[in-house]
Amino acid sequence: MELVNRAGRRMRLLGNALGLRSAKVFAIGFNKTGTTSLHALFESLARPSFHGVEWRSSARSDLWRRYDCFSDGVPEDFRLLDRSFPGARFILQVRELAPWVYSRLAHIEREKARGTHGGLPGWDTTADSVQAWVRRRNEHHLQVMEYFADRP
Repeated sequence: MELVNRAGRRMRLLGNALGLRSAKVFAIGFNKTGTTSLHALFESLARPSFHGVEWRSSARSDLWRRYDCFSDGVPEDFRLLDRSFPGARFILQVRELAPWVYSRLAHIEREKARGTHGGLPGWDTTADSVQAWVRRRNEHHLQVMEYFADRP
């Protein structure tokens, strides 16, 4: 029990230090980069948090109004989120390339084994898909870094 309490205190301190107590917070890195841990951090701060893919679409602005924190993948347009929510915090979570690819591949294999794999385009274990993931990841990271270059 003490470990849980200490971990919770650490997460609250981290959240306070990052200024995550009041502004909207968008985790805009790819899945398999700690999004579940970020969601747990947000919840430990008693912030309404949404973890899942639905928030990423601009057509789901209802979710943007209902929740304060969002995680699990890259949004359709992080620039729109920035314009829509002045003062929002954006977290680009990054994981080393090889572990990230292997984690995604394992995720897909688990989905297939459970029969929950939806067969989304590009969400498979082919070499073409993996190469597309890496290209998209690198492009996204560059775009985010350029866009937020003058902000912490």
